[in-house]
Amino acid sequence: MVTTAGRIGWCAVTLLWVGLAAYGFGLWSAYEQRPGEIPDAADGTVSFSGPTGVWRVLMFVHPHCPCSQASVLELRRLLHQLAGTAAVGSVQAVVFVVRPPDAPAGWEQGELLHDLSTDPEVSVALDSGGQEAKRWKAATSGHVIVLDPQGRLRFRGGITPGRGQQGSSLGSQRIMQMIQEASRSVGVDGSRAFERDGKKTSGEPMQVVTAPVYGCPLWTPGSEGSGRGLAGDDPE
Repeated sequence: MVTTAGRIGWCAVTLLWVGLAAYGFGLWSAYEQRPGEIPDAADGTVSFSGPTGVWRVLMFVHPHCPCSQASVLELRRLLHQLAGTAAVGSVQAVVFVVRPPDAPAGWEQGELLHDLSTDPEVSVALDSGGQEAKRWKAATSGHVIVLDPQGRLRFRGGITPGRGQQGSSLGSQRIMQMIQEASRSVGVDGSRAFERDGKKTSGEPMQVVTAPVYGCPLWTPGSEGSGRGLAGDDPE
């Protein structure tokens, strides 16, 4: 027979378990929705070498971050959506796999890199030492840069709704809206001046759109001495 003291004990244990579970869930939810760092950009005029006339989407990923897979999947979803929009011309996507300055050769190898290397929709580049991440001031895995057909910086931030989460996000929505509106204004080759509210803006600085980026730091705590400063330097 269960005594009154026994019942009280079981109730206390149950309440403690429920409380700990709720606390743990709260911590995890807060972690999922905590954005990574987006350092200030110098301006929106940093150019990208190569032919003009196409939109470019650059993504920087940590190859061993569990959040990177969701970022890559959302990039594919975004490219499919853009491909289905008649007003949008060619879009080139490059995923930079960042190897920190103090990481040994081959450190970047793994499932994510293998998956990317078999994807015909994106180009993959090894960012040894984080030089490109430094140039574009990317500090968090999943950081996306969008350049217009004139090579101007138009977007910087993330395209997932949370850490390791898939689905519609503020970043993806803003990129879609921006490219669609710009393409309707200037044509797919960017041959005419951008127009905003009926007024030409040729020669004016373009607005850089941002959105939270969710992911691991591109440089782990073990490489802070050489990596943390990369995101704060001026682009070359």
